[in-house]
Amino acid sequence: MLRALALVLVLLSQVPVPPALQQQAAKGSIEGVVRSITGEPLDRARVTLQRILPPPTGPTTGPVTPPPQIPPVQTEKDGEFSFKDLDPGQYRLRVQRNGYSAQEYGQRTPATPGTVINLTEGQQMKDMDFRLVAAAVVTGRVRDANGEPVPSFQVSLMRTTYNVTGQRSLTVVGNANTDDRGEYRIFWVPPGRYLLSVRGGSSLSNIIMLADGAQVFTTAIGGGNVFPDRTFPVTYFPGTLDPSRASVLDLQPGTELSAVDIILTQPVSYQIRGRLVDPTNPKPPQSAGISIVPRQEQGATGIIFASGTQSSATYNNANGTFEIRSVIPGSYWLRASISTDLNQPLNQSVNLSTANTARTAMELVDSLLMGSSRSAQIPIEVAGSDINGVALTLSPSLSIPMRLQFEGQELSSVAGMDRVRVNLRPTVPGAPTPYQAISFNSEGMAVLGNVSPGEYRVQANPPSPEMYLKEALFDRQDVLTRPWEISSQTSGSLSIVFSNKGGQIEGSLVDVLAQPVRGNQVILIPDMMRDRPELYKTATTDQNGRFTFRGVAPGGYHVYAWEIIEANAWYDREILSRYENQGRPVRIQESSKEIVDLKIIPAPK
Repeated sequence: MLRALALVLVLLSQVPVPPALQQQAAKGSIEGVVRSITGEPLDRARVTLQRILPPPTGPTTGPVTPPPQIPPVQTEKDGEFSFKDLDPGQYRLRVQRNGYSAQEYGQRTPATPGTVINLTEGQQMKDMDFRLVAAAVVTGRVRDANGEPVPSFQVSLMRTTYNVTGQRSLTVVGNANTDDRGEYRIFWVPPGRYLLSVRGGSSLSNIIMLADGAQVFTTAIGGGNVFPDRTFPVTYFPGTLDPSRASVLDLQPGTELSAVDIILTQPVSYQIRGRLVDPTNPKPPQSAGISIVPRQEQGATGIIFASGTQSSATYNNANGTFEIRSVIPGSYWLRASISTDLNQPLNQSVNLSTANTARTAMELVDSLLMGSSRSAQIPIEVAGSDINGVALTLSPSLSIPMRLQFEGQELSSVAGMDRVRVNLRPTVPGAPTPYQAISFNSEGMAVLGNVSPGEYRVQANPPSPEMYLKEALFDRQDVLTRPWEISSQTSGSLSIVFSNKGGQIEGSLVDVLAQPVRGNQVILIPDMMRDRPELYKTATTDQNGRFTFRGVAPGGYHVYAWEIIEANAWYDREILSRYENQGRPVRIQESSKEIVDLKIIPAPK
């Protein structure tokens, strides 16, 4: 009898339990309060919670179903909010309120990202308090040189951002249009440092060329009986066309900055006229792109380019002539390019089976397609008169052979050689970027294709963290520490030399109480050659506040660690100059090891 009962129990245990009867994961909750920076609870604040799906661990077979949306909640007079019945997972929590700067949980400044909330099964997260900072307001007038108001022009507040190579661009944070009195009001802007610009009108000169070559097109926004009766180039407060000379507006919480007025003037401008010459074809190209950009290097110096001329270029394909109007005096690169006509047969043939092993079949096809494209670039100075009779001679893109070497090492002894990548970074925005060298063959040979005439910086990543790029030579000429100008007559090979004798820096980071700081970024910044982004290095402290830099090129450096700083803002020399006395100097020799202990730079109050 007992055996029979035991057998029944075993069989019942093997019967699947219906999903409705299975034990469900315990639900969690997130609760908190929204207050002002002075501690008063804030009502009418909108609190949103967003579920984040983890990245897929394997191949996906269909569309990914987004997580269900969680309805936002609005605070009452007590400022409290709560989200209940939450599944375990990752979330982002964000608060908005009119008149205050929006804030995400874990966000230290408006320009830094927030923190992801990891909610475990059944976890009740309380005291998720927010302290919102009152937003700022900027007001002013826009007038022309005669004192007349300029209506329907756009006034923008822009924040500076930086990419990983130190190039700087502008992000619009708030804007407003001028009214019939030329007045504008930009309200509820997060506190911070901004540039202010004015743009508008029907002229195509209202184009901003940013550091990465992107263009922001702007036109006048009219309404009623307003029509564009005047055109001006983009102007920055207090009245300059050069954003690097613009005054910075430092907006404090809850303040109104008034009388930020701008006088728009039409600068003296000139014209550039010339002819496009294609030596391979007696007929002028059917279509061509012609532009000019300021002749300044776009590197870690953080310069932003403003172009008031690129869009005004016109091209006549009947005789190959071109004209660029409204060019402000200055130094420029004059550039032209024509694309490959895919309806025409290719003039080259390649045996893919015998191709250089450093390049794949797809690379060769791309090279053939791009090889028939042609371009030209020449320097040009615009001073006190028009420029006529300019000849822009097109030349095909180049293929530059490269040789890879490791100082004191045989290629066969180097692990990870297949991870080496070499590319050329244009020193001016908008220039075409050549293909990367995908890989080097066993003899250390590769080809960098689709190189147009222009000015570049050589970039290459080492195969291991202990190595550094020691030399880049083109026909024995240094092209690593200075820009490399490539013309249609350029011929030769590029030599890339890595060294495994990079220096090493170890240290520890402490706070103002001499306690270790974990999980904080430490930045190594070169004293010289700050236009070489590869010399900058970052490390994150471990649980004991320790950090290490490897593969450091010989030279002088400073080590910094900030409690709060916008990503990559250390490329800005103006920002860095404020902290010169708070960094620790260190000098590196080949294979040297240095110890640097430093104190964190506290966040501004």
